[in-house]
Amino acid sequence: MKLRRGQMLVEVVIAISVAVLAILGLVSVTTKSVNNSAAAKRQVEATTFGTEVMQWIVAQRDISGWNAVAAKATVSGQQYCFPTSLVNKTMNDWPTPGPCVGYQLGSPPGFNRDVTLTLTVPAQEVQVDVVVSWIEGSRLVYSKLSQTLDNY
Repeated sequence: MKLRRGQMLVEVVIAISVAVLAILGLVSVTTKSVNNSAAAKRQVEATTFGTEVMQWIVAQRDISGWNAVAAKATVSGQQYCFPTSLVNKTMNDWPTPGPCVGYQLGSPPGFNRDVTLTLTVPAQEVQVDVVVSWIEGSRLVYSKLSQTLDNY
């Protein structure tokens, strides 16, 4: 069979084009996988920050008593920012009321940890809502934990 002039060149160009498309597909899948892995890592870190503050508040209730924690709550919900680690912190280290400003938690910094304490009427329970938020690309992402503390 006799090949026409340039037919082999066209076949090589087509083969190279198919190979390039396959490589671009693999690069795209790999990039998406790396991004998803990084997002999962941030989600785990945020959940850890939320769990840390939740356990600290429960421990403060157990150590300092119900009234000490209930005094930090309001019926409409009192918000606090916990921007640092809670290791070796006591009830005296409770932050002043107000929302977080800036993303200062974590290493490198990039997370907010807002806690809202809501007192039920009559004062028998405190609803603790922890929201850890961070910026991922151009969107705000958050992890939320909630727990009800009883007056026992």
